[in-house]
Amino acid sequence: VIRAGIAGGSGYVGLELLRYLHGHPNFQVAVITSREHHGQPVGDVHRGLAGITDLHFTDDVANLTNLDLVFTAVPHGESMKLVAQLRAIRSDLPIIDVGADFRISQQQFEQVYGEKHLCPELLQEAVYGVPELYGERVFNARLIANPGCFAHCTILALAPLAMRGLLVGPARVSAVTGSSGSGAHAKAVTHHPDRNDSISAYNVLAHRHVPEIERALSETSPVAIKMVPLSGPFSRGIFATVFATVTDATISVGDIYAEFAAANRFVRLRGTTPRLLDVRGTNFCDMAVHQSGSEVVIISAIDNLGKGAAGNAVQCANLMFGLPEESGLLFPPLAP
Repeated sequence: VIRAGIAGGSGYVGLELLRYLHGHPNFQVAVITSREHHGQPVGDVHRGLAGITDLHFTDDVANLTNLDLVFTAVPHGESMKLVAQLRAIRSDLPIIDVGADFRISQQQFEQVYGEKHLCPELLQEAVYGVPELYGERVFNARLIANPGCFAHCTILALAPLAMRGLLVGPARVSAVTGSSGSGAHAKAVTHHPDRNDSISAYNVLAHRHVPEIERALSETSPVAIKMVPLSGPFSRGIFATVFATVTDATISVGDIYAEFAAANRFVRLRGTTPRLLDVRGTNFCDMAVHQSGSEVVIISAIDNLGKGAAGNAVQCANLMFGLPEESGLLFPPLAP
């Protein structure tokens, strides 16, 4: 049994990690931390887990350093402090950070998040956790930067073209996200009466995930992203429509995506439109691709808490420990 810990386990991602890891054949959650809920039973905070786990929250992060693996699920700015603290106690501790602090370069981080990065030396070590692109790197890593949810949905949509250097000009993305992406604490913009029966745009052409998308996709040739994020009236999921132009109108884009899906267990190519309902609560990314000459539209759907966070983190953990990539991750969606 691989003993795992979750730091910052009282939020939605912490809950989802617990749900994924509870049924995993190889991992066991031994420690879960929360400053706000120290000493409380996990089942009192995550009420759906009552009778399923007897864990209690602790605020002593030193307990995490005796484990085989730690998932850090804390806000940006807090991840780097926590990871540095854990590594100061145990330098070889494997960590998967589901936060934002190790996804981009020091310069990009300080520009995007408006604060100084406290451990740039760990940025050099961190591997960006997209198994579909960097599976071998993930296998050899000891610090994983789990991608952002918008980022992962868009990266998977464009990777088959970007990896072949087939994109011309900027790719344009319109992506709708559910309210759980805003976290467990209510805010005015996520309050149900304001969000239900409505849709709105935010951070137009300035979303924080754009630099990590461009960085991940630009290894072969530079890729520019123009994104309009939208807040949707649902709890879970990201539904992205991506508009791209390819170098040659005679390229069979459908064949390229079929090959990509065949090579990646959690990418499913659909003949009709993807639906959030079909990926909700899972680690799958459903895609469809449409081509008219050199113009291509890719539709991509993930669960922001699954493939966009906890599910992908578990997929990375499987690779890090030499387990089958799909271990503990093959189950049907929460549908209807």
